[in-house]
Order: sequence, then C-alpha cells, then structure tokens
Amino acid sequence: MTLRKPLFASLAILALAVPVTGGAIVTFTASPALAKGGNGKGGSDRGSRGGRDKSQSDRGSRGGSGRGSTGNGNGNGNGFGNGNGGGGGNGNGNGQGNGQSGNVTPAKAAAVEPETADGELALRPNQLGSMNGAMHANINAVLAHIRNGNTNGPVGALAGLAVADHDAAEAEGVIETAAVFETLDETLEAAGYDTLQDYLDSGETDGDIDAALAALGDLTEEDRPSEDEITEAQDAIDALPEAEAAIFDAWNKSGEATEEEKAALLDALRDRLEGDSALIDAALAEAEDAGSQDEDGEDTADGTEDETDESGEGDGEGEDTAALDPETAAMIAGLKF
Repeated sequence: MTLRKPLFASLAILALAVPVTGGAIVTFTASPALAKGGNGKGGSDRGSRGGRDKSQSDRGSRGGSGRGSTGNGNGNGNGFGNGNGGGGGNGNGNGQGNGQSGNVTPAKAAAVEPETADGELALRPNQLGSMNGAMHANINAVLAHIRNGNTNGPVGALAGLAVADHDAAEAEGVIETAAVFETLDETLEAAGYDTLQDYLDSGETDGDIDAALAALGDLTEEDRPSEDEITEAQDAIDALPEAEAAIFDAWNKSGEATEEEKAALLDALRDRLEGDSALIDAALAEAEDAGSQDEDGEDTADGTEDETDESGEGDGEGEDTAALDPETAAMIAGLKF
C-alpha cells in the first residue's frame, strides 16, 4: 500500500509531461501488473519515437512504432501499458499539382494566295488544273484551233476566248463610232437642222454642233456604221460572256473556285495571249477566207452541174473548195461576229 502513493505521484507527473497531439488517446493504469507492457519491462519508450513526423516527406509518414503496432504520421507512442503507439496522423507527403497542361491545338495558318508583282491573284499549278494545258500551250496550237474553228478542250476554249476578245474589241469600236454620229444627229436636230450640210450651208455657229463635229475627228460620213453593222457588233459583245463561260466549263476546278479565282484565271489567259494579237488576227483572216471559199463551193454545188465528157468525168473545178463539210464550215463561220 505504501508503494502505491509514490507510484500514483510518478504517474501523475509523467502524464503531465507527455504531450498529447493529433487526437491520440493516452490511457493510464494504476495496475502494476499491466504497467509492464509488451515486453514485461515496463513498456519500451520506443513508442514515443513515433512522434517523428514525416508528413513532410513525399513517402507519407511511418508513424510511431511501439513494438506492438504501427502508427501513422503524428502518432504519439505510449510507453506505458501495452505500448499502443497508435498515432492517427496521416502525413500526405505527395503533393499533387493539378495544373493541367492544356492540350492546345495550334491554329492552322491562313492560306495566303500568291500574288503577282502588280498585286493580282496568281493561281498555282494545282489550282489551274486542266487549264495548265491552256496556259502553257504553244501559240501555234491555239492558232490551229482558231483556223479550224475548234473550240473543244482547254486549248480550244482558249482559242474561242481569243476570237471573242478580238471580235468584242472591234465591236466596241463600231459601237463607239455609231454613238459619236448619233450624238451629232441629235445635236443637229435640236438646233433645227435636218443634216450636217444644212448647218454648214447656213453659215451660223453653234457651239454644241461644233463640239459634236470635233468628237468625230477624222471620221467622215462614209465611216458611219450601218444598222446591220451595229447589230452584229452588239451580238459580238454579247457573245463574250459565253466564251468566258466556256473557259469555266473546260476547267476542272471551276466548281470549287471562287469568283476571285475565276477572274484571275481569265486575266491570266488574256495576259498569255496579249503579245500574240497580230498572229491571232492573221489566223482569223485565214479562217474567214476558208469560210468564204466554202460558201463559194456550196453555191457551185447548188448551181448547175459541171459539164462532163462521155466518160462522166468533170473538169474538177470546185472540188477543193467543197472539201469541208457543212458542220466544219459552220464552226468556222461562228468565229466571226
């Protein structure tokens, strides 16, 4: 009995000295039998070493170890009794950085169309497609298509465009000349004159009439276009869009091309022919002559038959001019406005 009082006093002092952390439960017992602990020697104080907090480590915490159990993290091992080093601290040493590396797909660079020196759009070979043949065709091939009236395929379409541009340019001249004469007629009528000669004979001066006369330049009354010529000229101008449409029909990239690309193609083809206008004029003249000869041959065929001798052979005149069939002749005739 006398030993219990000093023992209780020691236990009380020890209880005050032992720190309690992390919610660990420390039990005390006054039983000397139980105080021997796990190894019978009063319990190893090794359990208190569980207080080595390794929660800062990325491996987690090992906890306090008092030979009977394994604690986690901030465990305060109790060296008394059963040596329960049951610390409840969970040291989560593995810091997880949740910074998401964004999977950013780089934006595709906008396609930049090549431009010529003057800033116009230039089509690449893959954009030209079937029109590569027309762009790089020998001028003699284009001229042959013009002479034969062949507008098939890309080169034929280019030949048709060359003829249409030629005819439209001449037609615009006819229309402009007709407009100048029409202005003069309207001015004379407004001033009360029936003809230009009436004004000249009057000896009077009219500023508007004189301005209209100055616009004529070197033109004379013989240069005034007839009504038929004006009609043909207008037909030639109206046919130009058809020739341009034929280019797009022969172009295998036409369906996916923009209006800007279509305009660029026409500009490129016209630039291709720009230095060959004299050759184109000559080819058109040859085609016109061939058409005239064909018409003469048809007139001969429709007229009286050639005289034949007893063997039935004729003199052969007109055979050369009748060599072209009507379809070819019509095609050649179609090259003219």
